[in-house]
Amino acid sequence: MQAGILAALLACAVGFGSGTSARPTTASVTAALDKLWAKYGPSQGLVGLCAGAVDGPVAVEKCYGKGAKGGAQADDRTLFRIESVSKTFAATLLALRVQTGAVNLDDPVREYIPVLGGQPLYPTSLTLAELAEHYSGLPKPTPKKTKSLDAFFLQAGACLAKASCRNDEPGKSYLYSNWAFSVLGDLLGLKDGFSDGPIGPWEPDNIKSVAKPLGLTHTRSLPDWILKHAAYFAVHVATSGQEQDTSAPYGDPGGGLYSDARDMLRWLRYSMGLFGPPKLLAAQHLLYENAIANNLKTDQPKEVMGLAWDVNTSTGTACVWKGGDGLGFHSYVTFVKDVRRGVFLLFNSDPETSKKTIGKNLLNSLPPTPGAGSPTC
Repeated sequence: MQAGILAALLACAVGFGSGTSARPTTASVTAALDKLWAKYGPSQGLVGLCAGAVDGPVAVEKCYGKGAKGGAQADDRTLFRIESVSKTFAATLLALRVQTGAVNLDDPVREYIPVLGGQPLYPTSLTLAELAEHYSGLPKPTPKKTKSLDAFFLQAGACLAKASCRNDEPGKSYLYSNWAFSVLGDLLGLKDGFSDGPIGPWEPDNIKSVAKPLGLTHTRSLPDWILKHAAYFAVHVATSGQEQDTSAPYGDPGGGLYSDARDMLRWLRYSMGLFGPPKLLAAQHLLYENAIANNLKTDQPKEVMGLAWDVNTSTGTACVWKGGDGLGFHSYVTFVKDVRRGVFLLFNSDPETSKKTIGKNLLNSLPPTPGAGSPTC
């Protein structure tokens, strides 16, 4: 009799530990991060990695390896260039302005471009949404070493006015464009009353309206780090072995931010709708809504564009993601829409396995959450 009762209790205990009734803990989520580094880290020649995860009520970040080859241990203060994940900040600024009624997604871009910035060159059909969803017609690369904001806007307008320069008419086809996002960020900063200068109009707007309200005190562009916090930057910045871009700041909305693991965990939680002040949280839903009817990505039939973020449904789960690459750094953020399950990755070297695969593997390996299970991407 007693043996039977003991066996039943043991069966219940085993079922609790391995079934969906188990709850993620800081220890179990950290173990998933550790396993990721063990699988993809030194064996694939990674120099350093900072990773983080949100799994139900648990939010954890941890860093591995070095901030540079032969350098100090990477930690949660180590600054990585997040490349195109910077676009999600510019998109959030746009969503915030739409939510408050300052702009509309279908507003013509021409309304916000100065005359000296080539306003008459901008097609009347080009909208703010088309800049944010990569339907602008602008090529991918952002011009470097532009000496003024007007000159930067003028270059974009001149390209849009020439069939030999633009990819297509605005709204006609998808083409990923750093240039378009940079125009978007800068014109929003200018409209919000920030003037041209050493860090351009977008950076101070982003800090005041997005980063600071979320407590992201270590997410800044290279020009801003050098101008205001050079000593901290010099001590904590990760290096990738490639020379960093020190050109004019107008391209920063498209990919110029540096950040650390602490800030990126907060950014992940905000992007998932789990954290932030009321105004920003009220705007968050706009990031994944599709403002353009034909915004299917031409090369991914089950993937559509929100504002900067991609939404993929190929596994039957709505998986939101954004990645970034350049100058030896790589970044990746992904999460399940409307579920407390998401991850981020920051690299300062080139992984042999794609960052997207590594990120998905981490997300899919997180402990199940009661009531939500383990949706996979």
